[in-house]
Amino acid sequence: MGMQLFAALGRGLVMKKIPGVFLLLFLGWGLFVKSAGAADFRWMQTGVRLWYFGGANTSNAEEAYLLGAVDGGNIQVTHHSAVDYWSLPNPAGVSWHPMNSQGPCWMHPQTLQNLQMGDLWQGLEVTLITRADYTYDSFLDALPKRNHFLPVKALFDLAPQRQLVRIMFMIPGTLTGTAYFDADTGLLLYYNKSTGFVATFFILSEINYNFAAGRAFAEDEGPHTGFRSYAMENSVTPISLVFIQSMVETRYGNTVELWVTTSLGGTISTINRDEHFCYFGDVPVLRRIDSEDAGASLPEQWNPFGEYLFWWVPPAALEETAVDVYDVSMGRTAVNPYTFSAATTPEHFHFTTLQFGDDGYMTEFFARDPTIGLELNVIFQNQNRVDGLDYYRNTMGTARPAEIRPQPGVNLLLLD
Repeated sequence: MGMQLFAALGRGLVMKKIPGVFLLLFLGWGLFVKSAGAADFRWMQTGVRLWYFGGANTSNAEEAYLLGAVDGGNIQVTHHSAVDYWSLPNPAGVSWHPMNSQGPCWMHPQTLQNLQMGDLWQGLEVTLITRADYTYDSFLDALPKRNHFLPVKALFDLAPQRQLVRIMFMIPGTLTGTAYFDADTGLLLYYNKSTGFVATFFILSEINYNFAAGRAFAEDEGPHTGFRSYAMENSVTPISLVFIQSMVETRYGNTVELWVTTSLGGTISTINRDEHFCYFGDVPVLRRIDSEDAGASLPEQWNPFGEYLFWWVPPAALEETAVDVYDVSMGRTAVNPYTFSAATTPEHFHFTTLQFGDDGYMTEFFARDPTIGLELNVIFQNQNRVDGLDYYRNTMGTARPAEIRPQPGVNLLLLD
């Protein structure tokens, strides 16, 4: 999307599992949900994580909220936030919030229904409330930049028109802001804040919950919101340079949308490209479009461009004898490390060889583009990394929702 993104003001948090069974009807909660009519608050489960993508002024930023233990109607929330693709994290912290009221990334549907001007959200006075029906397109048009965010689209796939609650809030003379909540689920979809010196915004970009199935699922170690692949290799004879940055903007289930910038240099000329790709892992298929055109159509309408990303493939795909990367068929030639080589030599940029670790992330590549005299087959310098992956593995940890076993007439949340 190539947009300038903004940084988090965050605090951060840590999930704990508590053995036992918690009744979600405590304090009449089951009746409370029922009174909200179309409300669907099932997404609020232990082990569900909400990822937000945004920034502050010209800095990229990310934040994530992990729902943890439940105690007496309150839920523990672990908040992680960072700038520069999770490479500069803020201190993480833990806070508790009433499930039936409001938290840092939700307002219960009944709370939204009863919200009035003068009430507080996150300690900020609500100065204006509007409730209106939106389509996916009209919601995107209401935002400062028209960008796709897959979890938001998934909600509108369930109901083409949804009621959104828009609030404006402020601290007089200090801060102003706007937030949009989905009336049925209570989810915070988007918010921005401005102090006059720093402007921030964030939008819901990932959640390990299937809205259509009403079921949470465990995260995997594939690329998540804010992860960036930094791939740069060059050679001296002949002079060849490949430099590609790929950033995950949004993900929902096995669908991942990325913004990609590419710089290629050869003995004849250089090329710079700004593109968007969307990887549909359930198919699989990779689709592409020029970034300047990405906002005008949905990812499923972009042009097919092979099956897989170049910097990550699902580990299961490594067991295949052939994969199609960037629209070029590549056959597996080794397994330690997993190595795939191009089966053809097209007259455009392509990877001649790709190597992957057991986790599916690329570790090395060779490339070719005869139109600019690029022939990268002997590496002089190799810099391949994935920003965000170490922080995810070592600090955030994989979110694993608790198993839910409903019983007739009563809702139970089982915590392993």
